Amino acid sequence: MHERIDVISQQITQNPEMPQLYLDRAELNIQHENYLAASLDLKLAERFAPDSAAIPLLRGEISFTCQQLAAAEKFMQLALDRCATLARPHQVLSQLAEQDHDYAKAIDHLQKYMQLAPQHALPNYTRLSQLALQNNDPQLAEQAFQLGIKNKGPVPSLLEAQSRFYFSVQQPENGLAVLDSLAKQTPALAYRWKILEAEMWLENKQLAASLQAYQQALTLWQKLPANQQQRPHMQSIGQEIERQVQELSIQLEESR
Repeated sequence: MHERIDVISQQITQNPEMPQLYLDRAELNIQHENYLAASLDLKLAERFAPDSAAIPLLRGEISFTCQQLAAAEKFMQLALDRCATLARPHQVLSQLAEQDHDYAKAIDHLQKYMQLAPQHALPNYTRLSQLALQNNDPQLAEQAFQLGIKNKGPVPSLLEAQSRFYFSVQQPENGLAVLDSLAKQTPALAYRWKILEAEMWLENKQLAASLQAYQQALTLWQKLPANQQQRPHMQSIGQEIERQVQELSIQLEESR
């Protein structure tokens, strides 16, 4: 990275009035956590491009990283005022609004970010669902996963989050349907989805249902090829399932 900074510095000596060079060097300095140098570069860029949206955007990045949240909000909003199609400011403003417990505002900025950056990361759908629940909007919370599956496909991590959502809103039948589709999609991991089911039943204090799911998980684990079972991490999984079966059996027996 230092070499790239040196190259840009050489270009600046040859073209000292080109603002993009200062912006490029500022970005590299930010990546290198040299925020003072980055800030100086942004001041130089501002001389030649005072209306550039990139300048408040990068100042907002520095402020956000340094936990100067009021300044980060001001700079990111200014960046949007100068260029409404920027995605990153919405992402930061959504996080800032969430910290202020303004969930409606956080949702609005997150949805705009997702629209402007269609290649955004998968976890944003789960975050949208969580924000919707915080905002007492269970319909949007459910739609977030449906939108994710529509746009990204039935990705296991997304389906796993969806199943957790259904259990959290007391719709276990829908959660089980999602887990069944996961087991069909990835049969080699069927034991894992049964473990997840057992954990979610346990979180809902449904001990009998949890025990049954753990027993099914153990059966599925025991059907795995011997060489797979013998791997250290797989042995740990098998031992943990057995432990849960034993503990839940004791708890249920004592409660009778």
